[in-house]
Amino acid sequence: MAKYRICISADCPRNLRPYNTAITKTYQYCPFCQSTNVHIYHKPIPDYTVYTDGSCLNNVTGGAGGWAAVIIKGFEYDKPREIDEERLIKVVQGGADFTTNNRMEIQGILEVLEKEFPEYSKIEFVSDSQYTINGFSTWIHSWNEKHWSRPDGKEVKNQDMWKKAFELIKNHKHDTYFRWVKGHSDNPYNCLADRVAGQTAKTFLKEKV
Repeated sequence: MAKYRICISADCPRNLRPYNTAITKTYQYCPFCQSTNVHIYHKPIPDYTVYTDGSCLNNVTGGAGGWAAVIIKGFEYDKPREIDEERLIKVVQGGADFTTNNRMEIQGILEVLEKEFPEYSKIEFVSDSQYTINGFSTWIHSWNEKHWSRPDGKEVKNQDMWKKAFELIKNHKHDTYFRWVKGHSDNPYNCLADRVAGQTAKTFLKEKV
């Protein structure tokens, strides 16, 4: 029996995303929409870990900033001791001339989701920003339900980006996970993302002067 099935019903909330057959004991229908238009999923399902970080040269008033994402094959089950060149796929980066650290943290994840994985994948994002991890994994759903207001009644900051993130997560075809890691704690991938984000911010500033 195949480990994964896929529902091809256009009305399915999990349309074109494989699900593990262990989710349901009855394999003749989709457990998400009850459609019988279900097929065996034959393709291998890749998984990746993406370390992201953001930087801003003047976070108080806003300034040049950069983001970076380190993409590696496979999930991380133990704390890495060094960069594994065989698993390292690429490092991507970008920036803005006037931004904040938090916006760059969010942008890094958005860029990866939009551009780096054309086929269905399982992706774990790792960041040392609790704001970013909590935002993507938990807060974003309650913010949407409360029309982008916080419990104290104030509007959610960086609302434009969080709205974009909500729509992207709702509509993209991947399974995503988010994990916090302590920053500057000798995790080589986290340190690499931090270093590249900072360097990108400086380069972007030079380009704009």
